[in-house]
Amino acid sequence: MRRRHIMEAAKAVFAANGFGSATMEQIAQRADYKPATLYLYFKNKHELYASLTRELMEYISDRFGQWAGRTDIGPMGKLALLPDLMIEMYDHDPTVLVALFRLQASQGIKMLEDETIDELNKHAGLSMSRISSVFRAAIENGEMNDHHPNAMADSIWAIFTGMVLWEESKRFFNPRKQYLRTTLEMTIRLFIQGGVSA
Repeated sequence: MRRRHIMEAAKAVFAANGFGSATMEQIAQRADYKPATLYLYFKNKHELYASLTRELMEYISDRFGQWAGRTDIGPMGKLALLPDLMIEMYDHDPTVLVALFRLQASQGIKMLEDETIDELNKHAGLSMSRISSVFRAAIENGEMNDHHPNAMADSIWAIFTGMVLWEESKRFFNPRKQYLRTTLEMTIRLFIQGGVSA
């Protein structure tokens, strides 16, 4: 429970200050612990951040697995659910997701330990292969044009990443702006419609 409390405090500090500016002292203050207590559970803020991102990436790859593995709907039905699924992933932990996307965009992910990077890559690879498998099935069924399914999966993930970061940047200037859901839904639907077989 103490470890979880520290992780929740870290989320708040990362959200308020950004990963680069956040310190273990700020996290300790937010958690109402002495800094020494944090070091009983985490070596540094990188390890703390890694624990948060690992949890999120596990959740994302599991959800993509459930989505891709559905047998009650076909590939196009699954693709129609992608915007809602991605919004669910965002809503699950927006602070960590945004921090992860920012860290990736800035190459800051290289600051993490090799073991952590390998684990994040494993979950990212699982997610991408699951998205790709749905595109591949739609292509094989003749429902989509013959594009490379891996490239389509990469494109969908790039849309998601870009939209999340773009909407976050707009909220910096106007916190009332909440257009992620509508923008993401429209963009993914347009992308999928562009690949639909005539």
